[in-house]
Amino acid sequence: VCVGVMWSILVAAAGAGDWPQCIERGTIIRNAGKAIMMDMTQHGATMGCFLHDCRNTDKMAVATTGQCAGICHAIPDCTWWTSGEEDGQLKCWVRTADDGRQTKEGFVAGHRDCAPPSWPHCIERGVVIRNAGKAIMTNLTPFGATAGCFLNDCKYTDKFAVVSHDQCASTCAQIPDCQYWTSGEEDGQTKCWLRSGDDGREERGSFVAGSRSCAPADTPAAPTAPRSVMSDLAGTWRMLYSNGHQCTYRVAQDGSVTRDVSEGASKLIPAGSSEDTRGDTNFRSDGRFLLDGLHRPAQWEYVWLDGGRLQVRHFCVDGDCWSSSPEGSSNFCCTGTGERVR
Repeated sequence: VCVGVMWSILVAAAGAGDWPQCIERGTIIRNAGKAIMMDMTQHGATMGCFLHDCRNTDKMAVATTGQCAGICHAIPDCTWWTSGEEDGQLKCWVRTADDGRQTKEGFVAGHRDCAPPSWPHCIERGVVIRNAGKAIMTNLTPFGATAGCFLNDCKYTDKFAVVSHDQCASTCAQIPDCQYWTSGEEDGQTKCWLRSGDDGREERGSFVAGSRSCAPADTPAAPTAPRSVMSDLAGTWRMLYSNGHQCTYRVAQDGSVTRDVSEGASKLIPAGSSEDTRGDTNFRSDGRFLLDGLHRPAQWEYVWLDGGRLQVRHFCVDGDCWSSSPEGSSNFCCTGTGERVR
């Protein structure tokens, strides 16, 4: 027992070094009776929690490893943290001790003192990160982009106008491919640029930059849906809508969707992701998907599984869609329910 305690003390001392060198790679710390079950919503938890209850959980989805380390540092009872992918999401677990330490490729762990400089001290000032082949061209409208975009197209851009550096850093942390952000003034606007690497790093007095782990503590987790959820939707569904409309959906393993009464096709897009062109925050949750243009170009749906049935909210801007959905979204037409037929 004394040897084990001494070993943990030595590891803790080693783990209190400079970020990110203090991170223990290839290590997971399992429960082993040391899980901290608590209300994680105060630390920004919205998904990826134990039994989907973020008010009584030892884990949550996070945007970065640095966010996980910062969460542990902010919890008085947390002595160790561990992070890795579960169900297609980067998650964070908090522990009172490291009794459940195991070797596991792809996971990382650290002592509570192994944490990055907190926001905003992590910001690099006087630095710009130029393109250098590392620009991330993506749809930034779900993150509030309306101006300052590349060729004025905010659905395919690596930059957009922001109100603060906070918005820039938070956006980068929610986009899986973004590793660095940089912000400064262009054309009279404060703008944000997103990068997959910092190859274009240069000194520039009025600009700032940071890694994806350099973000405000309340940054939402990246809303990536588990692959298993998408595959669970595969099959043929008999759809019945509250306005009396009926049809059949066929969902393939890759998420492509066709409808029996038209030649149109669409694809399931994780709700809240950079590909979610509708950007409805009411549906930004585990296992929910955007289905855009399957009926007509000006119509879209959010769909998800609940109790073995396919749940649907149908919206449009070309017809009788004047009410609000049960979630409070405008341009609402009707609800739908799908029964699996095979």
